[in-house]
Amino acid sequence: MEAFEIYFKTAELDNVGVLQHTQDRAEINGSIVASFLLGCMFGSMIVSILADSIGRKRSIVLGSFLFTIGGLIQCLAQVVWHLYLGRAIGGKNKKFFFFFFFFFY
Repeated sequence: MEAFEIYFKTAELDNVGVLQHTQDRAEINGSIVASFLLGCMFGSMIVSILADSIGRKRSIVLGSFLFTIGGLIQCLAQVVWHLYLGRAIGGKNKKFFFFFFFFFY
Protein backbone atom coordinates (compact mmCIF):
# COMPACT_ATOMS: atom_id res chain seq x y z
CA MET A 1 0.00 0.00 0.00
CA GLU A 2 2.92 2.34 0.62
CA ALA A 3 4.06 2.08 -2.98
CA PHE A 4 0.53 2.95 -4.14
CA GLU A 5 0.38 6.00 -1.89
CA ILE A 6 3.81 7.20 -2.97
CA TYR A 7 3.05 6.64 -6.66
CA PHE A 8 -0.22 8.58 -6.52
CA LYS A 9 1.46 11.28 -4.40
CA THR A 10 -0.80 10.95 -1.39
CA ALA A 11 2.20 10.18 0.81
CA GLU A 12 5.98 10.55 0.75
CA LEU A 13 8.93 9.28 2.73
CA ASP A 14 10.64 11.74 5.05
CA ASN A 15 14.39 11.89 5.70
CA VAL A 16 14.24 9.02 8.20
CA GLY A 17 12.21 6.78 5.86
CA VAL A 18 8.87 7.13 7.66
CA LEU A 19 5.77 7.44 5.49
CA GLN A 20 4.15 10.87 5.86
CA HIS A 21 0.72 11.44 4.35
CA THR A 22 0.48 14.59 2.24
CA GLN A 23 -3.29 14.44 1.73
CA ASP A 24 -6.22 13.23 3.78
CA ARG A 25 -6.52 9.52 2.96
CA ALA A 26 -10.12 9.20 4.10
CA GLU A 27 -11.21 12.02 1.81
CA ILE A 28 -9.50 10.48 -1.23
CA ASN A 29 -10.70 6.94 -0.50
CA GLY A 30 -14.24 8.11 0.16
CA SER A 31 -14.46 10.17 -2.99
CA ILE A 32 -13.12 7.30 -5.12
CA VAL A 33 -15.80 5.00 -3.70
CA ALA A 34 -18.47 7.69 -4.08
CA SER A 35 -17.61 8.19 -7.75
CA PHE A 36 -18.88 4.64 -8.40
CA LEU A 37 -22.20 5.50 -6.77
CA LEU A 38 -22.38 8.75 -8.71
CA GLY A 39 -22.01 6.72 -11.89
CA CYS A 40 -24.80 4.42 -10.69
CA MET A 41 -27.05 7.42 -10.23
CA PHE A 42 -26.54 8.62 -13.81
CA GLY A 43 -26.78 5.09 -15.15
CA SER A 44 -30.15 4.55 -13.55
CA MET A 45 -31.45 7.66 -15.30
CA ILE A 46 -30.62 6.42 -18.79
CA VAL A 47 -30.88 2.64 -18.63
CA SER A 48 -34.63 2.38 -19.17
CA ILE A 49 -34.58 4.84 -22.07
CA LEU A 50 -31.73 2.97 -23.69
CA ALA A 51 -33.41 -0.40 -23.18
CA ASP A 52 -36.55 0.83 -24.91
CA SER A 53 -34.60 2.15 -27.87
CA ILE A 54 -32.08 -0.66 -28.57
CA GLY A 55 -33.55 -3.60 -26.66
CA ARG A 56 -32.63 -5.41 -23.46
CA LYS A 57 -30.08 -7.85 -24.86
CA ARG A 58 -28.15 -5.16 -26.70
CA SER A 59 -28.27 -2.97 -23.62
CA ILE A 60 -26.70 -5.74 -21.55
CA VAL A 61 -23.97 -6.26 -24.15
CA LEU A 62 -23.29 -2.52 -24.28
CA GLY A 63 -23.26 -2.32 -20.47
CA SER A 64 -20.83 -5.24 -20.26
CA PHE A 65 -18.50 -3.66 -22.78
CA LEU A 66 -18.51 -0.26 -21.08
CA PHE A 67 -18.13 -1.84 -17.63
CA THR A 68 -15.01 -3.59 -18.94
CA ILE A 69 -13.70 -0.29 -20.30
CA GLY A 70 -14.22 1.27 -16.86
CA GLY A 71 -12.30 -1.61 -15.25
CA LEU A 72 -9.44 -1.20 -17.70
CA ILE A 73 -9.23 2.51 -16.95
CA GLN A 74 -9.01 1.69 -13.24
CA CYS A 75 -6.33 -0.94 -13.79
CA LEU A 76 -4.21 1.31 -15.99
CA ALA A 77 -4.63 4.42 -13.84
CA GLN A 78 -1.59 6.68 -13.71
CA VAL A 79 -3.14 9.48 -11.66
CA VAL A 80 -5.95 9.58 -9.13
CA TRP A 81 -8.48 11.17 -11.48
CA HIS A 82 -8.16 8.08 -13.73
CA LEU A 83 -9.51 6.07 -10.80
CA TYR A 84 -12.40 8.50 -10.45
CA LEU A 85 -13.19 8.23 -14.15
CA GLY A 86 -12.97 4.42 -14.23
CA ARG A 87 -15.15 4.07 -11.15
CA ALA A 88 -17.78 6.44 -12.55
CA ILE A 89 -17.89 4.58 -15.87
CA GLY A 90 -18.09 1.24 -14.09
CA GLY A 91 -20.84 2.48 -11.78
CA LYS A 92 -22.90 3.83 -14.63
CA ASN A 93 -22.80 0.53 -16.42
CA LYS A 94 -23.38 -1.61 -13.33
CA LYS A 95 -26.92 -0.29 -13.42
CA PHE A 96 -27.43 -2.10 -16.73
CA PHE A 97 -26.93 -5.45 -14.98
CA PHE A 98 -28.96 -4.59 -11.90
CA PHE A 99 -31.87 -3.22 -13.92
CA PHE A 100 -32.13 -6.16 -16.33
CA PHE A 101 -31.55 -8.90 -13.75
CA PHE A 102 -35.21 -8.80 -12.77
CA PHE A 103 -36.40 -9.12 -16.36
CA PHE A 104 -34.48 -12.29 -17.15
CA TYR A 105 -34.78 -14.18 -13.86
